[in-house]
Amino acid sequence: MQPTGEWNLFWRNRVTKYNFQFNRKDKRLNYRYYLKKEDKFSVSINSRFFQVDNLSAGGIAFYGDYCREKDVYFFNIKVFYDVNFNISGKLEIVSFADGICRGKFLDLHESDYERLHKLVFKMQLRNIRDKRNCLL
Repeated sequence: MQPTGEWNLFWRNRVTKYNFQFNRKDKRLNYRYYLKKEDKFSVSINSRFFQVDNLSAGGIAFYGDYCREKDVYFFNIKVFYDVNFNISGKLEIVSFADGICRGKFLDLHESDYERLHKLVFKMQLRNIRDKRNCLL
């Protein structure tokens, strides 16, 4: 007899394996999502649009030709992912190397941080489901 009584909990026998990749040297506070080509993201800085490399609730990295450390810009992120997602604020450039500008968000409202966390989680979950469906 099963320890659960007469019920056979068949889903306990199901094994689902996920392959998560972590960079041990990465000490960020927020999870970072590296965009795929089919993700439609754009960031607008000073009315110029740039292709986004990665995104987290703490900051963004994008391909650009001009960035100086400690410069602060106003940004607008538009995401066309399931629903329209739009967020604006201030961005401080942290570094510029190999044509990629890396910046952190400044003074965003708590609800904007929450929306960014949810968006990153939703995109990660979609990727996991896509990979799992490819294996079936």
